[in-house]
Amino acid sequence: MGVSVFASQACCEEHNMQMSQQARDVIANPKGTLQSRGVISLQDYIVEEQEMYEWLFKNHPIFTKYGGKTVGKLDVHDRGLEWLAEGHGFDMSKASKRDGGKGYSSMMYRIPAGSSLQFPNKFIGSEKCGECHPAQYEVWSRSRHATTIRFPGEHPEVNNNLTDPVFSPDTASILPQGITPDVIYATVGHLRTKFGYVDAWLLRGTYHVEGGLLRDGTGQVVAGGNQFQRTWALNLTPETVKKIKDFVPDFPETLADYGDNGGYVRGLASYAAKYKKSMFFQANASYCEVCHPFKSDFKTKKEFYAALGNAKRASKSTLSLKA
Repeated sequence: MGVSVFASQACCEEHNMQMSQQARDVIANPKGTLQSRGVISLQDYIVEEQEMYEWLFKNHPIFTKYGGKTVGKLDVHDRGLEWLAEGHGFDMSKASKRDGGKGYSSMMYRIPAGSSLQFPNKFIGSEKCGECHPAQYEVWSRSRHATTIRFPGEHPEVNNNLTDPVFSPDTASILPQGITPDVIYATVGHLRTKFGYVDAWLLRGTYHVEGGLLRDGTGQVVAGGNQFQRTWALNLTPETVKKIKDFVPDFPETLADYGDNGGYVRGLASYAAKYKKSMFFQANASYCEVCHPFKSDFKTKKEFYAALGNAKRASKSTLSLKA
């Protein structure tokens, strides 16, 4: 978890970053099987992520361009926290016969196969998979699952315009303030429901930039106000909300009424964040990848890390985006 060492009266917080306690406990005394048996298991996945977070703490623009100062606290949510603590994993372990009740259990999240942090990646592409699994491939390729993860330039439903309001001028754009297509790896979602983003450094997009642009290092990085929500933007007009309040008096009407879940414009929610209070600092590998995995052709870690921050380079090396 990020620990603030900046005065509370200031507009921003400065952070001394480290991985979660759950991850650090595993890393300090790992009991995986990769080194001894050549097969990756739960604790190996936790250890695997250490290098990614160490790289992000040194190289993400939040630190290189903004000096680690943000409006709202940074909370590290790595695999150790997400996979072991969420979903009552420790409670399950206590009730288990494994390791006398002191083992680890992943109840909610885990990667079903090789992760994006393993090199070289031997995935041969979804079309080759379709040769032996043709029915499954055809169902998938014709569904919205095949386009849940998309690169900039793959959004014909909005004429590839990710930065202007989708509906009326007083509603949200797909990308939040200060985030431009050239600093994201991909969007996550569809116009019929919601859109989030993964930035070019493969960090989950839980923030926006107020009064500037991330690419320039200007303005302030602000927690939340990061996810486009169709129903709120399109359907919950001021007129509709007034009608709803006749039946539900406490229904939120102003942006302030939405509190921590809201944002700076109608239709832009705070997801994995509390507006201007806190946000997850979370690598794609810790969360997004569990349901929306991608595979790349990087042969080595060196190639992979050299591409981070360069969205076009990372997308060019992507073999498959799946959902």
